[in-house]
Amino acid sequence: MKKFMLLLIAAFMISVLAACGTSESEGSNGDSGNSGDGGSGEETPTYTVATDANFKPFEYKNPDTGEMVGFDIELLRAIAEDQGFKVEFQTMQFDGLLASMRSGKHDIGIAGISITEERKEFIDFSDSYYDSGLILAVPQDSDIESIEDVSGKNVGARQGSTSESYLQDNTDAEITAYPEIVTAYMNLERGRFRRGVI
Repeated sequence: MKKFMLLLIAAFMISVLAACGTSESEGSNGDSGNSGDGGSGEETPTYTVATDANFKPFEYKNPDTGEMVGFDIELLRAIAEDQGFKVEFQTMQFDGLLASMRSGKHDIGIAGISITEERKEFIDFSDSYYDSGLILAVPQDSDIESIEDVSGKNVGARQGSTSESYLQDNTDAEITAYPEIVTAYMNLERGRFRRGVI
């Protein structure tokens, strides 16, 4: 099943990448996925990949090595190895990643990006490979029992995410948007704010 999914995504991505061209990019936070020309004598194409640095378990920096790891990272590395190209990861905040994809600055973006009709206007998505949905997290002693209970309350969300858009479109909550969602969870866990996080 895993091999089938990788091949399916690889087939789609290589068609997208063929239209993107190649990019030799530098950056202190880059992370090359593989190297070499496979013995063909031709230079292996390198694609720059915009990603988040703090969105476990999909993509995050290993605190011991500083290397990018996670489900999305390993998936893209496997595709690159199978299809014979190199990847260079460049980390940024999630809303900056979407702006980069809109402008065409990066060849690929991978960061647990939800597929929406609005984003389809400027991003060519692969087939979806993870159905995440949305969930509301609250303190254990909270009186919030559903999303209908957040009106007038402060709710944290990842900046530029579908969670933030959902809150804006479907609730009257006071929204605090965080560049890194882990900050919202830490604030919630430590009881600094009596709020929910979506």
